[in-house]
Amino acid sequence: PSQCNDTEDSEDSGSDDEQCSFNENDNDSDDRLYSGSKISLPESKVLILAFIHRYSLSKRAAESLQHLINFHVPVGINLQTSSYKIGNYLPKVNDFSSRHYYCSVCCCYLKSETELTCESCKDKPLADLTHHNFFLTFNLRSSLKLVLQSSEVQKHFRKSSKNSPHILTENISDITDGENYKKLKIKFPNFSCLLNTDGIAVFNSSNYQLWPVFASVNELPYAMRRKHTLICGLWFGTQKPNFSTFFTPVVKMFNDLQINGVHWNLMGTNIISKVVFPIMVCDSPARSGAIGM
Repeated sequence: PSQCNDTEDSEDSGSDDEQCSFNENDNDSDDRLYSGSKISLPESKVLILAFIHRYSLSKRAAESLQHLINFHVPVGINLQTSSYKIGNYLPKVNDFSSRHYYCSVCCCYLKSETELTCESCKDKPLADLTHHNFFLTFNLRSSLKLVLQSSEVQKHFRKSSKNSPHILTENISDITDGENYKKLKIKFPNFSCLLNTDGIAVFNSSNYQLWPVFASVNELPYAMRRKHTLICGLWFGTQKPNFSTFFTPVVKMFNDLQINGVHWNLMGTNIISKVVFPIMVCDSPARSGAIGM
């Protein structure tokens, strides 16, 4: 007996796709794969996809792997066996990221890929654009919305929205207990984000570095904050970024979130949360660049 009968031809997998479909409640991050499972249904999908791409499995091998996994879960828990459908579970990269270009000579920000001449140094950097001179930003509004819609975050904000504002005391256990934080007078549904950046060596044999910019919601408990750390931007190169260039689109995104906020739903209630970014944490080399030294 089997939960998902394997087929010789991938074209015949249509009936399997109907039988082995994911549950409809895919958006609930706390939806366990089955009672007592260590992972949720969305986490299972991501892990399967990561394994498929890590070992460059063929379409047939990937579908066979998913059939095999179905034999190891309780009856009634059927995972998707179509590589096409499970691949479409993840959002397209272009929906969450944008590419930005800079001049190869002076590192000044270029407004678009088609900008033929740098306004600062009057050089023509177009020839190098597609190879090295770009960095990425990520749609923080979309990422925040996904975090805010998760069950554990919803429960936290539902509870905290009913509590009275913090009172100044000598006991400090988190960012929200600090005196400077309280001076911001942030009240639900608005919240704040802590930023941090640092360089990471990518290869031992070269000078290439990654410089990500991360954001985390201060109003979440520490463990939850660590779990839901979000990436805002990513710079890759042989030197640390020109922060004036790197932060041009990043700061624009932050200003938009502070003015227009994030639209989300809390237990059936539509909410608009304004987001402020009062603090950035980084080490000395990154701090000198971030403040323009």
